[in-house]
Amino acid sequence: QDEMYWSFMLGAFAGPRLEEIGQTRLDDIETIDLAEAFGPPWSGQCTVIYITGTGDFQSAKTEGSVRVLIVHPRLIELGFLDLVNRRRQEGADRLFELSKSTNDKWTKELSRRLNNYLDAVVTDDRHYVFHSSRHEWKDRADNSDIPEKLSDQMSGHANGSVGRFYGLGASIAKLSAEMDKLNT
Repeated sequence: QDEMYWSFMLGAFAGPRLEEIGQTRLDDIETIDLAEAFGPPWSGQCTVIYITGTGDFQSAKTEGSVRVLIVHPRLIELGFLDLVNRRRQEGADRLFELSKSTNDKWTKELSRRLNNYLDAVVTDDRHYVFHSSRHEWKDRADNSDIPEKLSDQMSGHANGSVGRFYGLGASIAKLSAEMDKLNT
C-alpha cells in the first residue's frame, strides 16, 4: 500500500486533484468526533484532510479548491489511518514521501507512474488518466443522490451561480453524512 495505491483509493472515494493528495501534510489530517464538535443529532467520527494551500510548499488551484476533504469510511476500513499513524511514527511531515519537481509540483513523477499503470493495466484509452477518477467521482456522487451543491463543495468545484458564493457551505458533519451515501 504505497502512494500509488492510496492515490487511486482517494481518487475513487473522494475525487481530489492529484497535487492536492501529493502535497498533503500529516498536520492536515484530523479525525473529528462529530457529537463533540457538532452536538446532536450527529454521532460517530469523521476523518478529514484540510486542503488550504497555505502550508509550506502547498498551493490551491482556485479559491473554491480550499475545502475539507472527507475521507470515506471505506478508506478507514482499508487502513488509511494506519498509514497516517505509521508516517507520524516515522517522523514524516507529509502523507507521502515525494520530491518536488523543478516546476514546484509534488506529483510529477507520481502522475507519470499512475498514468503508466493505467495505460499498462487498466485501459488502452490514452485519454484515461488519473484525473479521470475525479470525473468518475462526480458521476458516482450524482448517482448516490448527493446534491450537486454539496458534491461541488466536496470536490472543490466552483459553480457560477451567484447564490453559491453566499455562506460558508455545509458543515463537516453534513458533508460526512453525504459521503456515507456514496455508492462503493
